[in-house]
Amino acid sequence: MKLIIGLGNPGAEYHGSRHNLGFDILDALAGDAQVKFKRAWRQKSRVATLETEHGPILLAKPQTFMNNSGVAVKALINKHKVAVSNLLIVFDDLDLECGDIRIRQQGSSGGHNGLKSIEGQLGTQEYARLRVGIGPRPTGEELVDYVLGSWDKSQREPVEKSIKESVEAIYYYTSHSMEECMSSYNNRSV
Repeated sequence: MKLIIGLGNPGAEYHGSRHNLGFDILDALAGDAQVKFKRAWRQKSRVATLETEHGPILLAKPQTFMNNSGVAVKALINKHKVAVSNLLIVFDDLDLECGDIRIRQQGSSGGHNGLKSIEGQLGTQEYARLRVGIGPRPTGEELVDYVLGSWDKSQREPVEKSIKESVEAIYYYTSHSMEECMSSYNNRSV
């Protein structure tokens, strides 16, 4: 089984914020696949199962808030006995231009608090990630205000395209090697 986790913050006040892009991508994927998320209390997440010809895919949106995402990720891995090699984290990345996506097999947190929490809980940086651009942050704007803020009008079109491309990349990931995924998606710009 593969486990796809989109990062974000629970609650209506965070809906539509840049930091909830991981949630938005999984919502788009679930809508496309016509599956619904349900509460998984013990795993502190909302989950949906997507049946594919290559086996089941578990989609999860941690409900622990971004800075504690690792708690939910570890609980999901333990409950479903998923190898870290079958884990893909989907998240917003300030270091990428708005609309760009990158797939990586492993790497550092790059200062992202959700990834820091996951690395702390799993004890490794060796898990796949789908980075989706939200940058650049305007000069003088506080980081917290920017990531928790809503999309600017100029960002809406590239964000919609990146969500669509991310859903496509996740489908591709479920049946291809990481090298094929990186080769197919890392050279594109939205």
